[in-house]
Amino acid sequence: MTRNRVTMTIAAACTLVCLPAASHALITCRNTTTGDLVARSTCLAGEVAANAKSIRLLPRIFAGALHSLQPIPDAAPNNWPSGTVATLNVPIAGTFHITGKADVGEWSGTATPVRCVLKAGGDYDEANAGLLNSDEMLSFDFVHTFAAAGPVSLLCTDWGVGPAQIWLVRIAAQEVQGSSSMLSAPPDLIPINMDNLGYCTNDTNYFYVKNQGPSWAPASTARIGRCNVDVAVPALSPGAVLFFPVPAGCDRQDEITVDFYNAAAESDEGNNSSACYIMR
Repeated sequence: MTRNRVTMTIAAACTLVCLPAASHALITCRNTTTGDLVARSTCLAGEVAANAKSIRLLPRIFAGALHSLQPIPDAAPNNWPSGTVATLNVPIAGTFHITGKADVGEWSGTATPVRCVLKAGGDYDEANAGLLNSDEMLSFDFVHTFAAAGPVSLLCTDWGVGPAQIWLVRIAAQEVQGSSSMLSAPPDLIPINMDNLGYCTNDTNYFYVKNQGPSWAPASTARIGRCNVDVAVPALSPGAVLFFPVPAGCDRQDEITVDFYNAAAESDEGNNSSACYIMR
């Protein structure tokens, strides 16, 4: 699996490479002029996605870890930690489930309170510990919507009481299914038989296309097979049916293939073709 690499910035000017994170699947792209296929992460201008299922994204995960001991900052103006221990940068917009863990400890014999806050924008979760020659694991869990790329920061304080330390910091941000950055349920275009007589039409000068999927289908192309003629099909709402004139010269047994260039990223591409007997 291809992995994203993001950096996690640590206090004291240290920078670590984050733990592996899931990424986009490769998409097979078809050149609309030549028909050539090539695998890419994103199709270029003049190309359309040729394998609809791989264009549906898995939730992306960005994560980072800091294992070494770090001193917990003292400052806490207005009872709010201001010392940043670690920051994970989320490089895309979207809604993310953010989690974190960290171990804190004190072994000098001084009773020390520790407060840590994991935050992104105005959303956060906090955890507290009371330490005396002991250590404790802190956990964080919340959801935040990024309008653009942004940071997730862990801020901690020991209120200046004792030399507390923090280590084994882990921060992860997983894209929420249904986030605006995820694709919705796909459309499904099919050619349909309107007269139940084995033809694609009930008027032999037309053929019909239906979107039987739950979401809008973008503009696409139908192909009249033996004539090798393309017909432009506009965007179709869920359940919509449109009819189109059969191009001149297509007057013998033929095959209608909707979404010929796979522009609609359908849920099922196995039902795109129908053998028809087009008569004038």
